[in-house]
Amino acid sequence: MLLAGLSAAGLGYALRWSVFDEPWEPAGIGLLLTLGLLVLLVVRLVKLPRESDGSEWSVGWAFHPQGSVRAWAGMGAVVTGVFALYGLVRVFRTFAGGLPELGEVLFGVGMTLMTAGLVLLAKIENDLARPSFRDIGAGVAVALAPLLAGSLAVEILPVEAVTAARPAEVAVPATVSKVAWQWKRPDGAPTGGTAVAGGHVITVIGDGVAALDPRTGRERWHYRRPGAEAHLQVTPDRATVVLTLVVRKGAQESTSRMAVLDAYTGRVRFEYAGERGWRYIGENRWRDERTVLTSSGYATSDDAGRLKSWDLSGAGEPAWEYTMPKGCRPAFELINSSSVALRDVIAVVARCSGVVVVIGLNSASGAEKWRYEYKMADRSSSIHATASNDRSAMKLLVGPTESGAFSGKTVEKDVILEQGSGKVLSDERRRSFLVPHFTTEGYLNRPAYDGGRGEYQWQPYDGSEPKAASMAAGSLDDYTPPASYIVLKDGVVAAEVSATTRTAVTVTTHVARWGTTSATNISFDLNAPESEGRGPMLLLPAAGAVVFGYGGSNTLVGLV
Repeated sequence: MLLAGLSAAGLGYALRWSVFDEPWEPAGIGLLLTLGLLVLLVVRLVKLPRESDGSEWSVGWAFHPQGSVRAWAGMGAVVTGVFALYGLVRVFRTFAGGLPELGEVLFGVGMTLMTAGLVLLAKIENDLARPSFRDIGAGVAVALAPLLAGSLAVEILPVEAVTAARPAEVAVPATVSKVAWQWKRPDGAPTGGTAVAGGHVITVIGDGVAALDPRTGRERWHYRRPGAEAHLQVTPDRATVVLTLVVRKGAQESTSRMAVLDAYTGRVRFEYAGERGWRYIGENRWRDERTVLTSSGYATSDDAGRLKSWDLSGAGEPAWEYTMPKGCRPAFELINSSSVALRDVIAVVARCSGVVVVIGLNSASGAEKWRYEYKMADRSSSIHATASNDRSAMKLLVGPTESGAFSGKTVEKDVILEQGSGKVLSDERRRSFLVPHFTTEGYLNRPAYDGGRGEYQWQPYDGSEPKAASMAAGSLDDYTPPASYIVLKDGVVAAEVSATTRTAVTVTTHVARWGTTSATNISFDLNAPESEGRGPMLLLPAAGAVVFGYGGSNTLVGLV
């Protein structure tokens, strides 16, 4: 029991503090002294069979070899008892915080077992020089039971989760005409991150996520870690949900854990301590712009043009590494990273002696799948690359050098590439803007607002006639963010706030079919206190519905 506890405590110490932080300094000093005491005790136990002749203790017990060992054990129990208490307090706190760490549990339980083993060693009447295998086996069994129970508790007790069967595949609706459902966040707080993945609407609910059926608004699965703060990411292929769960221990200290979930069923694929893809500025937490989430893991680039990718299992070593061609450097400019995560590839954007090079790498293996090159007319031109909303294509802009954006500028190059093959879908020199709606079938020209009306035009790549729709613009104007309108097969859906009070807003969605000059209006009220901050809007095409969200409101709305 003593040796099992010592091993568990040592492993727990290595897992917990060698990775995350240093222990309380007096604890570290005390642990070193305790370790020295235990080493002396083990040495005494090893020498005991040679020193003990089995005779009666005719002198004081402390001077007999076995009595000496018991004395050392008693002193050790007093010291380790203090650290056992310290470890058990940390175990309680780690479970209460919602993100228990295996290292904390092993350390606390191990120190407790060591103390119990030392107490038994000091008190038992057995001949210490001739231990029986039965006694050793019993001690091992007694030690393993709490260690296994504690390890199992780390994995299952703090988690509140429900899984579901894989949903049937349902297409995005061609258009919408009514409100089908409204879903309110259980704790009443404003809705956090929301995304579409695995045929569900995935939304943050404070300490985890819930997956809603887009057609009914009913919850199908959820994953929660009580006491944690959840941050949501979805892989480009929309098959996997990646949660970063954080428990803050102070202004500058926090514990993090990653949970990788199957987006279709909610089942846990991987779970481990630590985090990827985030950085800190003081106590504020931001996404690391040089780390992107791919369909296979996390890829990070550096100033030298090296790219490393780690899979989602949390493995310590990179799954693959890639170095840009000689003479190339990353295109770190404006707000963009030098790489763009698409469904199956990660597109690396580089400057190579006046040539813009885009290299499509297999996100799972790092192997090059395709390459696109463009010789710049002006080497000082800015470069911007972005993915389509469905990650099926990417847009490359080369143009003005003014700080700000490309919005409204005539760019040198505006090209759209298909993600799997690098095929050029569109190659035009036109006035462009940063985040248009585009897919592998076509793109939406920048909406025009004039005379109280909004004009939308969809341009197919196949050369067929553009499709157009218009509607009464209301408060829509040239500054309307693209997030507040989406393109469906049969037309456009645009949303605006049409009325406000101090506690609520009225939202009107305009649904205009292609080839028409009028729109169907769908209005609904949302609770959105001014104190929570309002905006932006969110329109998401999902399986069988369009989902609307609004910053500051605790409600999601499904349109069918």
